[in-house]
Order: sequence, then C-alpha cells, then structure tokens
Amino acid sequence: MGDAVILRGDGTREEYIRRPFIVVLDNLRSARNVGAIFRTADAVGVEELILCGTTAIPPHKQIEQTAKGAEKHIKWSYYPHTIQAVRKFNNMDLPIYVLEVTNSGKYYWDLKYPEKMVLVLGNEALGISESVLHLSDYIIEIPMTGYKNSLNVASAFSVVAFEILHQHF
Repeated sequence: MGDAVILRGDGTREEYIRRPFIVVLDNLRSARNVGAIFRTADAVGVEELILCGTTAIPPHKQIEQTAKGAEKHIKWSYYPHTIQAVRKFNNMDLPIYVLEVTNSGKYYWDLKYPEKMVLVLGNEALGISESVLHLSDYIIEIPMTGYKNSLNVASAFSVVAFEILHQHF
C-alpha cells in the first residue's frame, strides 16, 4: 500500500465510456439527490438521464454543488410526465427496470442486465407511479434488514448502477 498514488483531477481519461443505459428520474424531490445521481451516472457511463415532472433540472445550484461538474458531461432531457418517457422507451422495445420496494421485486444481484436498458428511479417519499410500474418489465429490490425499508434514492441508484457496470465491465 505504500506505493499507492492518490489520483486527483478530473477529465484525465482520453475518452469517456458511455453505455446504452438510460436512467429516468420520476418526480424526485431533492435537487441534491439529482446531483448525486448525475455524478454516479457519469461514473458508470450512463448514456442519458431523463428528468421528469417535478425533478430539478440544470442549471441548479444544488445539482451543481453535488454533481461537481458531472452534469455538464451527461446528456439529459426533460419530460413533463414520466409516463411519456417510459412509453417512448417501451415502444422502442427497451427493457424497463424499476427500482422500487414491492412484494414482487427481485434482488438486484439476481437479475441479468442487458446492455441496452432503462432504469426508472422514483420519488423519495411516494415511489414510482403506478402507471409507470405497470409498464415495467422488471422490479429491482435492494434487501433491507434494518428499521427503514429503503435507501436514499441516490444511494440506491449507486448500488444498482455499479452492479450493472460490474456485469458489463
């Protein structure tokens, strides 16, 4: 460990790796969570973020503070209603995965993630809307053993996003 060198600075890679992995944010309440998701999305090579409904959009001070510049390197678009975005990808025959607490989800490590896919993340308090849930192909679950039944949305995204990266790296 004595020979380890701390790497500082961003943008030192010659090229960024982007995968055909799209993430939809369904009415997220916290701009800081949106910023954290931008940062993680950049880290794992997400192709595009789709920001929907009441989800904060750049430029936004709290997104910028948390994303640390990643929001400038990820393609993103906005839809007034999440269902519009999900229907678009559903019509393109892209598999729709949702990260949600239900009685019928599969643990994130038990699923095989295709290269081209859509992952929907829900509102921190209300979860994913029923109409979006009905269009999904797979429900992803992160097991919880404590008092709370879920992680913060940005933390939960990190868990699943790095499993997806692991399967395709």
